[in-house]
Amino acid sequence: MLFKLPDVEKAQSAGLKAIKIKSISNAGWKEKDLENLLANNITQLIREEYLMTIGQERPLQEEPDILALDRQGTLYLFELKRDKAEEKNLLQVLKYGQKYGIYDYDRLNQLYTQYCGDNKKHNLQEEHKKYFNLVEKLDKSKFNTNQNFVIITEGLDVKTLRAIKYWKEMGLPIEALVYHIYEVGKEFVIDFNPYGSKDDFAMAETNNHVVNTNYSRWEDAYKEMIDEEKASAYGDRKTAVDSIQKNDRVFLYHTGVGICAVGRATHEVEEKDNRGIKG
Repeated sequence: MLFKLPDVEKAQSAGLKAIKIKSISNAGWKEKDLENLLANNITQLIREEYLMTIGQERPLQEEPDILALDRQGTLYLFELKRDKAEEKNLLQVLKYGQKYGIYDYDRLNQLYTQYCGDNKKHNLQEEHKKYFNLVEKLDKSKFNTNQNFVIITEGLDVKTLRAIKYWKEMGLPIEALVYHIYEVGKEFVIDFNPYGSKDDFAMAETNNHVVNTNYSRWEDAYKEMIDEEKASAYGDRKTAVDSIQKNDRVFLYHTGVGICAVGRATHEVEEKDNRGIKG
């Protein structure tokens, strides 16, 4: 929940006043507008250090919004609940489970190579090891032995939340990633915790930010970041640094190594065209 912060002079006597949750219609938006916003920024809905994205929905293709792996090789399927009136949307992610749940390592590797889109030959097993800093590569037979389902839905969509709760109690590995919309002053804000955020409150309270050095897409990006004393994000992750403010502390996280640099932001985020990649 969000609460209004009272004037400091009234802090001793004032109570906490909750900011009411609104619907997207209150903001003058249609569900399709919000769908497009979240779909275009879908990779911000998960924590990079918790899951490795290996696939994303393509135009005109019947695919999950995100496919990702954890360090044990479990496949996560994320689906944005696009229409509260359509009950079948909740079952869509389960249909994806039937399709992708039988993918072996080679098919996952093809999927990941397609997702990278750089016309290079990729080795998912090796890159998975580097991504999670594993001592040994995960055996190919361990990839996709289990699946987890995550439904991204509005906090007011009680019907969907109840359905998810029911299926979870029945033993299905399904979870809800809930977002809320609030009206603050004359503006509307959207609030959600990225999937895997077990301790994100600590990051927010201390104004610390962990930025991945983009190893999987550009192996030498970290060198440029360190040489130029900057933190950068590229391509579909370019908005990952948008929350950094002047004087915030920034940590560079390099896949397979850990934290490799730390510093403070000296100005707000700037957009530049680097090697043809916006970031």
